[in-house]
Amino acid sequence: LFRSLTGACSGADPHLLRRQDSKRVLLLRDCISVEEMELMDCPRDCVSFIVETAEKRFLFAALFTEFRHWVAGLCELAFPVRFSSV
Repeated sequence: LFRSLTGACSGADPHLLRRQDSKRVLLLRDCISVEEMELMDCPRDCVSFIVETAEKRFLFAALFTEFRHWVAGLCELAFPVRFSSV
């Protein structure tokens, strides 16, 4: 839910800053499923969801008002044939 730029403010909590090398690229062609997952420690006003690939599962959180848009967009890109026939 937040993004930190390289060289951000000095004095910022180092635990809140993301390192440059922590970014990952998910190939949507490797995606198996996208589904909602309820978690007790999900941030307030957010919904968590899992993107599962052949090798790993990735956990994301989106604002409640944007959740359906994120999941629909990911499904449309990852499963174009299956999504358009539903």
